[in-house]
Amino acid sequence: MLKDFLKERCFAVNYHYVEDPSPETKGIFPCAIADFERAVAFLSQKFKVVPLDELYSYVGDESGKGVCAITFDDGLRDQFKNAVPILKKYAAPATFFIISGTLEGKLSPAHKIHQLASRFSYEGLADRFDAYLQSSYPEYYKKYRIPRDERLNPTLRLRDEIIVANLKEIMGLIPDKLRDGFFGYMFQAAGLSEAEVCRDLFMSRKEIEDLIKAGFGIASHSHSHHSFETMESSALERDIKTSQEFLSKEFGVNSPLFSYPHGRYTKDSGAILANCGFRQAFTTERRSIAAQDQWYSLPRFDAADLKDYLYESRY
Repeated sequence: MLKDFLKERCFAVNYHYVEDPSPETKGIFPCAIADFERAVAFLSQKFKVVPLDELYSYVGDESGKGVCAITFDDGLRDQFKNAVPILKKYAAPATFFIISGTLEGKLSPAHKIHQLASRFSYEGLADRFDAYLQSSYPEYYKKYRIPRDERLNPTLRLRDEIIVANLKEIMGLIPDKLRDGFFGYMFQAAGLSEAEVCRDLFMSRKEIEDLIKAGFGIASHSHSHHSFETMESSALERDIKTSQEFLSKEFGVNSPLFSYPHGRYTKDSGAILANCGFRQAFTTERRSIAAQDQWYSLPRFDAADLKDYLYESRY
């Protein structure tokens, strides 16, 4: 159902890749640069765009314009190159949630999938994974083969095709030895270096420092970008603290905001974040913020929701 954004009062919009689609990056589904500018122009004209850490204070305020915030997950270089100049043009504040491990040359499973799918396609990658299981881990084949005709999770990744959604879902569920072995095998086949991909794909230290100097918000998106649903509480806490300490040491950043990897969290996540000093955490549940929302499970619209509205409403 198409959201009428002009009726929304208090919301955040989240972005990942901001670049023009190309055959070389067919494994990602980016927001085109012109679409991003169209969205920022619309938000700046029709809403009061505020820093994310101020957004919740406007919940329940029915006076004047609606209020919104702009966020970015992952800390991708294309965000710095393509989105930041547009944000500056419209004097729009924004918060960038950084995967701190990328600055150590560590690439998350999600971004490994993006890189490999750009070279082999999602269907080709799924075929290769099934073959890998059959040859190397036949005892896991029945449990973890990639379904082609039915979604493993009927409530998430609904914008993705079934094969894309299921591949991503399985990669978040399988044991580390399967995932790491498969990615290592496929990166070698593709001639890819994890450290080089990290260097090219994500913002550098200097670029993050430039964002801070320009007044943009920087906050944690975890250290490893593993789904919290697959982690024990002790490992989850270590990951959160590692990211928190990394951003503090490297950039002097001590933001009270957090963005869950893949938008997923557990019953312990909020308590752990609170104990670490975080005040709010954001998911990928696509709706406005309501007064009754818990501070550690706040929703955000996806960039595609706003794009659909702008095109289908012919605004």
